[in-house]
Amino acid sequence: MRKPSNLLVNWKYQPLALLVILSPVALVAVFGSIFVLEKSSRNARGEILGQIETRESLQESSLGTFTYPLIPKIQRIEGHTERVSTVAFDPGGRFFASGSSDKTVRLWDRSSLREVKRFTLDADVVMSLAFSPDGRLLASASHRVVSPFTHSTLSVWEVSSGQELRRFSGHTQWVTTIAFSPDGRFLASGSGDSTVRLWDVNGGKEMRQLKGHRKGVSSIAFSRDGRLLAAGSWDETVRLWDLTTGNRVRSIRVVFPSIVAFSPDGRLVISKTRGEIQLLDVGTWSEVRRLVLRDGHLSSIAFDGNGKQVAVGDGDGLRLLDMVNGREKWRLVDQTILQEGQIAFSPDGKLLVWAGRDKRLRVWESNAGFRDIPFNKYLPPPSPYEDPGACPFEGCTYREWIARKETTIRKENNERSPVAFNVRKGEKVVGLTGTVITLRPGYAEALTRVQAAGLWLEPGEIVYLLHYEGEGAYKIWFQGKIDGRGMTENFEILQYPETVWWVKIRSRKGQVGWSNQTENFGNMDALGSLEK
Repeated sequence: MRKPSNLLVNWKYQPLALLVILSPVALVAVFGSIFVLEKSSRNARGEILGQIETRESLQESSLGTFTYPLIPKIQRIEGHTERVSTVAFDPGGRFFASGSSDKTVRLWDRSSLREVKRFTLDADVVMSLAFSPDGRLLASASHRVVSPFTHSTLSVWEVSSGQELRRFSGHTQWVTTIAFSPDGRFLASGSGDSTVRLWDVNGGKEMRQLKGHRKGVSSIAFSRDGRLLAAGSWDETVRLWDLTTGNRVRSIRVVFPSIVAFSPDGRLVISKTRGEIQLLDVGTWSEVRRLVLRDGHLSSIAFDGNGKQVAVGDGDGLRLLDMVNGREKWRLVDQTILQEGQIAFSPDGKLLVWAGRDKRLRVWESNAGFRDIPFNKYLPPPSPYEDPGACPFEGCTYREWIARKETTIRKENNERSPVAFNVRKGEKVVGLTGTVITLRPGYAEALTRVQAAGLWLEPGEIVYLLHYEGEGAYKIWFQGKIDGRGMTENFEILQYPETVWWVKIRSRKGQVGWSNQTENFGNMDALGSLEK
């Protein structure tokens, strides 16, 4: 099972007196905000390039004086009764559509954020939605499980009447992703059967079948002129076909998950390296630009209509980037975006909608600004907070482990402690116990009236997150009390905690010491297979 990474205190949380020189740039915190200063021989003070994600509000506590990341104001739309899995904007920007496991596709008015139409499907999951370029048609890809079989449905609906006009069949596994051609004549579909198929929207016939991927197709996109079709697959490649000939023209190795898109200026958008986005010229296939996400896998991407902003989903959450300078405007944490989330931009770039966490849609408006969370109202936990005996993931167990690589073992559970002994690769040791140290608490917001730590929280109130416990739960702190039951779906994480896990180890020779290099040991997971 997934284990949390050992994290160090991030520079952006240090006291305001801190000044770090990183030639040729310097970071400096002033009045609760952190600025990047470019060093210049012409200007000894440096030139302010921009403000990065910290907020003005400060808090004095046992944690010291620190700043919080900027949290954009978002609206949550209620209506669906099960998890929302996909969203899409109509090209005119008047409506957006959402698909859910509640067997419905719903159309929402962009101005009022109210439901204006509902399509009912005979499906368990809606995988993908796409509007035709004229906004007249809406395509949906869904599937229904009738054990032991899965029935996939690809439909085209008339938006004005809600009538199903076409239903296509041919894929042998789930249809996972769909897209209309720029002229609206064709609908492309990618499937778990490793194929991409091209359908005549008016005639209802399959026009072409594109093969080459060795695993299922996860994303597809047409070039602006409709000549090229790109497809990303779980085989960690992006393949491109010339639709005039049906020939494959390119195959590019990428990282998982294989997301592909075309930017508004016609560049091919892929991720060849974890934590990075590459924009390629489709004439020369050379890289013309690179965006660095800092961490995480690219899982979803959406540009605004003029290409000035791009929203990116990755393993850490959702980020909004300025395409002019490549800087991050804001970030929201939500690890469910990694595998399940989808995002959509309005054509004018003023509204961003995303789905994937639960039955709610989330909407950000460009003029909404940032939240002003009254942190002074909430008593923070001591820092560092230590939880002896904790084992921070589902299936975690202290027992006989095996070293995957040579590891240094220290006398005490801190980096400055002297070395006690070293463990060789392949050596068996006993994990006696451990402790999770919270270097920096995270925090989450109550979405409904909910009980935590024996107290009732109203919607909008904040709890601190101490560390991950497994099964999607975090140990929480609220007003000086600890709730070991963890969070429920009634909370939304705004910031993850920064933690380090130290384990106490005994060697075959009876030597005892501590290590925070927990990724160096196997057989920690009682739910996994034993390593030898």
